[in-house]
Amino acid sequence: MRKQNRSVADFFSLLFMKLHYYFSAILPLGVQNFLGDLSGRLAYHFASQKREVALDSLKQAYPEKSQTWREKIAIESFQIMAGESFKVFSFILRPHLVEQRVKVIGEDNLRQALAKKRGVVAVSAHFGNFPLMSLKLAQCGYKIGVMARPMRYKKVGEFVQYLREESGVYTIDSLPRQQAVYKTLRFLRENGIIIMQMDQNFGTGGVWVNFFGRLAATPIGPIVFALRSQAPLLPMFIIGRGGYYEVHIEPEIELIISSHKDKTILDNAIKITHMIEAWIRRYPQSWSWIHRRWKTPPPPYLQQKFKVQKV
Repeated sequence: MRKQNRSVADFFSLLFMKLHYYFSAILPLGVQNFLGDLSGRLAYHFASQKREVALDSLKQAYPEKSQTWREKIAIESFQIMAGESFKVFSFILRPHLVEQRVKVIGEDNLRQALAKKRGVVAVSAHFGNFPLMSLKLAQCGYKIGVMARPMRYKKVGEFVQYLREESGVYTIDSLPRQQAVYKTLRFLRENGIIIMQMDQNFGTGGVWVNFFGRLAATPIGPIVFALRSQAPLLPMFIIGRGGYYEVHIEPEIELIISSHKDKTILDNAIKITHMIEAWIRRYPQSWSWIHRRWKTPPPPYLQQKFKVQKV
C-alpha cells in the first residue's frame, strides 16, 4: 500500500513539475516573480510544519533578534525558494536569459584553479538559486558536475537529471557511496568542476562544528575529495532576486594540513563552515531555513566541552 501511494505521489509530482516546466516557456519573468512571491507567501501561511521549522531555526541562529524580524526573514526565504523554483525552468528553456542576467564575479579564481589540471571542488550551500549557478558555469563552457542525493520520487528524479544533462550539467548520485567516490574522482581527473553543498545536517557521519553558536553535524565530502585528488577547493555562492544574479567565486581555500588526518578534516570543516555562516549572515533571507540543521544532538561529552570552550 505504501509503495502504491508513493507511485501515485510520484506521478502527480512529475505532472505538476512538467506543467510548471512548460508554463515557464511562455510566462514572462515578471509574472513568474509575482507568482513566486505569492506562492512563497501562501506556502509560509499554509505549510505550518515547514514554517515552524524555519522559525525555530531562525530562533536558534538569531536568539537576539525579535520575533517580527525572524518572521520577516522566514517569509522572504519562502518567497525566494518558491520564486527561484519558478524561474529556474525559464532559465533552462531560455539560455539567453542566463547570459544576459547572470554575472560571474571572480572567474579568474576559477581559471587559475583549473590551470593546475586537477579539477576543482566547488563548495557551496543551499543558498539562493543554487541550480542557476551550475547552469551559468556550464554555459560559460566549463565541465560542471553536481553531487546530489537520489530524490524520493524516482520519476521526478529522472526528469530533474534529464534537465540537468540537457543544460550541460552532469549528475553524480551520492548513493551508492562507492560509485559516487569513483565517479567524482574520475570527473576531477578530467579537470571537471564538481559542486558540493556543505550546509546540511549529516547525522553521525560528519564532524561537529560551531554553526551560529551551536554544534552542528557537518558533512566533510568536499574536504575529503580535495585532499584525495589534490584538487583546489573554491567557495562559490549565488545571490540575486528579481531576475538578475551574481555568481561569486572566491579564491582557493588554503587547506590546513595537520599531522593527524582527523584534525586536518575538522580544522578545514570549521574554516569552511564559518565562511558559509558569514554568507548567510550577510543574506539571511537567501538560505533554506526549512532544513533542520541542528537536528542531530551532539554527544553529551562534546556538548559539555563546547560549553566550556564558549565560556
